[in-house]
Amino acid sequence: MRGRIAALSCLLLFLITASTYWWRSTDSDGHHQSLSDLLAPLSSGYYSSSPSSASNSPFAIKQKVAVIIETRPVRTLIPLILHFASVLGPEWPILFFTRPSVVRTLAALGHGSAPFARMVQSGQIQIVELPSEPDLGKYLGLSRFLASEWFWKQMGSAEYMLNFQSDSVLCANSGRRVEDFFEYDFVGAYHPWVDGAFNGGLSLRNVEMARRVIGMYNISDDVGAGTDDGLYEDVWFCNKMKDMGARFPSPERASEFAIDMTWSERPLGIHGLNRPNREQQQEKKKEIYAWCPEAALADSSTEVVELNEDEKKSLKIMQDKKTKGGTRLPFG
Repeated sequence: MRGRIAALSCLLLFLITASTYWWRSTDSDGHHQSLSDLLAPLSSGYYSSSPSSASNSPFAIKQKVAVIIETRPVRTLIPLILHFASVLGPEWPILFFTRPSVVRTLAALGHGSAPFARMVQSGQIQIVELPSEPDLGKYLGLSRFLASEWFWKQMGSAEYMLNFQSDSVLCANSGRRVEDFFEYDFVGAYHPWVDGAFNGGLSLRNVEMARRVIGMYNISDDVGAGTDDGLYEDVWFCNKMKDMGARFPSPERASEFAIDMTWSERPLGIHGLNRPNREQQQEKKKEIYAWCPEAALADSSTEVVELNEDEKKSLKIMQDKKTKGGTRLPFG
């Protein structure tokens, strides 16, 4: 008897509490919220497998998006991406295109990076699984990927896309911002051997114009296998955009944004610092590091992770399978 009374008392208390909460839980228009709405805050602390670029996410793709594509578990990759996230700010969600095996290897390194995991869970950094084809280990495959409809569809509603590679860096000491160059449709380090073109390894691009280019042209018609003349996706996009009346910076203005094969003091960004054929950069490293100490991240970008035995046990390293790409990957 006492058990039945206790059960009825609990039920009555629940009904009174629920009805009271129901009367108090109205939205801004005076409508009562659904049960799922009321319970949503209780589950918000759990990881969701749905894309964090949903329209209600604080890191949804709006005007700006940054992109890095990397198929190697480079040792400096996590610090580099965190560096870009910090310099760019939270209004720049970062899409990290990679393979599941790379994510697992990076997560096993040192048993995972807590700050990187936080940014992935928050949605500021979104890890996107790459499609199996084309082979991105070669410049030609990377060019075809960057000139594909699939790739540009991932940019969502962004107006500007900042493409950066693991051998590039933004200098936090600079008073300039990437937004200062929104007046151009394509800007990167000036190409000294290709007139009117800019390096794509660290580049800002007008998304709508890039989509117009790939809608009108096929890069395979112009960029063949084994090209040796520097005609890859960056030069190809610049040439096609030029025909559309695109806005480009002068070489001097481009060098304020980034340097690569040419030298300029105190740029916003640096690309290709780890390459031996950048003679001026090699000669000026002391000046570069004095101005931009974080450039060491780009300078060490060829060092691939080798896990110790303890790290190998922390996560099972998986083999990559054929995929169409686009799946959001967790970190770990």
